[in-house]
Amino acid sequence: MDHAAINVRDLDWNIRFFKDVFGYTVTKEGTADNGRRQVWISGGLQLVPADEAAAEGGIMNHIAFTVSDVDAVLGRADKYGVKHLEKGYNWIVLPTGLVIEVLGQE
Repeated sequence: MDHAAINVRDLDWNIRFFKDVFGYTVTKEGTADNGRRQVWISGGLQLVPADEAAAEGGIMNHIAFTVSDVDAVLGRADKYGVKHLEKGYNWIVLPTGLVIEVLGQE
């Protein structure tokens, strides 16, 4: 697994919590789909800012896996009836609703 992304209501509070409790640090920053700042922390978590409705819908945003052959993995996944998201072909949704990002090795 590469990382797990979770929806959070208060990004800065969560950064402080994971820093103070686990000693994690911010390793990367970016912009979420909703235009707000998001961060990745050293423990393998991506903290995604979510409004109250999204956060109440579930804390898990997505999980990401790093693989050697993205196309082969996605081809196998297609046999299970997954849907591809508009944000990229490597983003899939399982029939159960779990969102997975498939990343190639760099």
